[in-house]
Amino acid sequence: MSKQTKTEPAVPSAKKSRKKGSALGRFLGRTLLVVLTLILLAALGLGMFTHTVLTGPSPAARHVLTATLCHYSATEWIPGLFLEEAQIMEILAEEGVEFPDFWPFGPNMEG
Repeated sequence: MSKQTKTEPAVPSAKKSRKKGSALGRFLGRTLLVVLTLILLAALGLGMFTHTVLTGPSPAARHVLTATLCHYSATEWIPGLFLEEAQIMEILAEEGVEFPDFWPFGPNMEG
């Protein structure tokens, strides 16, 4: 009687080698997807909040936020996304904001 023995394949199956690396890749991929989704949602939420305040029914909130954002050089471009230049100039004049020489919306700019 001959015994049949199960022989091992010469090349390891691709399923076994993929299974070890795929768990780590899947974890990293899902983690990266969650982090990017949270960043995108935070940016969209902040944009919606800013749009609501700058174009909403409260002129006092619009004036305060516009003056505050225009005060700092890193955020002075944000009101320009939601308001016209004439509106920004009017709000800043009402708030008594002085325009530096380099400010892009100020009356000191030529052109």
